Amino acid sequence: MNTIPADDRVSRSTFLRWVTLASVLLSSLMVVACGGANNEGGQTGQSNAAFTNDELEQRLKFDARVTDYQMDGDKLTVNVNKAWMSSPPGLQVRATSQWFAMWQSARAGDGKPPGGLEVVVQHEGEKVARWSAEKGYELIPKEKPDAISAE
Repeated sequence: MNTIPADDRVSRSTFLRWVTLASVLLSSLMVVACGGANNEGGQTGQSNAAFTNDELEQRLKFDARVTDYQMDGDKLTVNVNKAWMSSPPGLQVRATSQWFAMWQSARAGDGKPPGGLEVVVQHEGEKVARWSAEKGYELIPKEKPDAISAE
């Protein structure tokens, strides 16, 4: 014997349908919002597009953080300005990673083996960071002058 009136059963089933619908919509919204992207251990900012030396030079020429650059064999030296130096460490790593990826792509396009490539970042003639295929990003600590011993 069921003691719930028929009108209450209909409203409960309608309520459960609305709750189920809201849950599905909320779950779908969460999946879309999170995107499901996964970048495990990859280098940030890398592009799969191939670069030529000319395209690399154009990118560096118009990069507001770069004062000038030199390409010497497998080494790309990028001289940066204060904007790069004052940016957060994560943005410095990202910029260096992008320069390395473009340098690697440009060198591969030249038919040269990608091993031994390196990007060195300098500010006012002093090396501040480097990116190599072997070690990835490295921050180069400032050299401290030797303390004069007081005797």
